[in-house]
Amino acid sequence: MKKNRFFVLMAVLVSAVPAVAQHHQQMVFDSTTVVMEETGLSHIYHHVRIHMDDYRGCVDNNVVRADYDPQSATVTISNVIVHRADGRKETITNPELDYIAPARSIFWKSSQKMVEVGRLMPGDELEYTTYKKGFTYEIIDVAGSVRVTGLTDAVRAKTKQMSLSIPATVQFRGWKYSVTAIADEAFQGCGNIKSVTIPASVTTIGASAFAGAAKLKTITIKSSAIETVGAGAFDGIAAGAVFKLSMKKAQKEAVKEKLTEAGYTNIR
Repeated sequence: MKKNRFFVLMAVLVSAVPAVAQHHQQMVFDSTTVVMEETGLSHIYHHVRIHMDDYRGCVDNNVVRADYDPQSATVTISNVIVHRADGRKETITNPELDYIAPARSIFWKSSQKMVEVGRLMPGDELEYTTYKKGFTYEIIDVAGSVRVTGLTDAVRAKTKQMSLSIPATVQFRGWKYSVTAIADEAFQGCGNIKSVTIPASVTTIGASAFAGAAKLKTITIKSSAIETVGAGAFDGIAAGAVFKLSMKKAQKEAVKEKLTEAGYTNIR
């Protein structure tokens, strides 16, 4: 058996949930589970339930949409259920339709699956699950750590801009692994990345991890435990790129110091 195992996940964990606008709808729950197989194929299950506050929210959610690239991923929408305000539960059995995604989309979304929900009323709740696949990983140690190693060739070849959201955990053979590192040169030269979100579990950003990602404009870091920012990790990204530190104010200074030591500014 090979010493290093590489795993395929989805390059863009783009939620199929419509934008949850304040005063129109509320997210009751939003759960993402990533499971890896021995073959390297991984599965991303996204389970949501949305409460409709008013008629605008009802209109925004009368169709479930999931975007994907048919050349490198699959997506399905399942278990679509409407929980009526009066307590009734309706299972939606309408067919899953496949369309070309709107050209106006800023994400890499070549196609779009849709399921028509029908009329919703304020107080109703919509629940459904989507399945997708994409990213590459390798196990660091059996104690439960993995590092992101990059994107599949098919994803790298895409020309449309996309946003990456790296998950904090993945599962393999029933074991949960924390995503603690971004490997050296993981996303080097990826010209189709517009933004990236680094989860709270990551402690290491490897050398040249995002070097040459010329369109990368926004880096959101949720981790207050960053120990290493490798040499040239963000060299050659978009001019004026912004580092957004999404954590408590007291925790920002240590992360800001690591980025500054590595030669990066424009940190917020």
